[in-house]
Amino acid sequence: GRTCYEAGAVIYFGDKTGFMGGFFLQNLLYGFIPRFLWPDKPSWDPAGWFTAYLSGSSYTLGASSTALHIGPELYWMFAWPGTVVGLLVLGLFYRKVSDWLLMKGGISPVYWLAWYSFLQFVTFIEEVRFNSAILTVFILLANTIAISWFVRVFVPKRMIERMGAC
Repeated sequence: GRTCYEAGAVIYFGDKTGFMGGFFLQNLLYGFIPRFLWPDKPSWDPAGWFTAYLSGSSYTLGASSTALHIGPELYWMFAWPGTVVGLLVLGLFYRKVSDWLLMKGGISPVYWLAWYSFLQFVTFIEEVRFNSAILTVFILLANTIAISWFVRVFVPKRMIERMGAC
């Protein structure tokens, strides 16, 4: 559906005006810093920016959005080679995360639940942006580790063993 229109526009702009380089990655590093630690952290709305770019209007944060998904976004930044390499690296990263969660699943059922959530997320990976595809996984892993620690410390061992036997 709509992804084809956005992809077509991105290919057109990439070929006509050039590629964006790492433009869409500008918030990746500070995306790891929670807003409660950095209340004035800059907001970045690439979908709103993309709408303004397509329509020729001025960019207003949160005013409108046109989805820019992972494949077209990688293409606009780095052309076809960058799209292939970016998706390959992301796939290898996801494989490592999946293997780690499955390995840890023998220690705590929390990791099995996280693995299921991870599978739900990657099922719709074409619907997200590249930054979200990376940041979301790290947020999931951080939450999983924190919850697993909480369970290990505060839940009786007998209860955890019974859950693992299910």
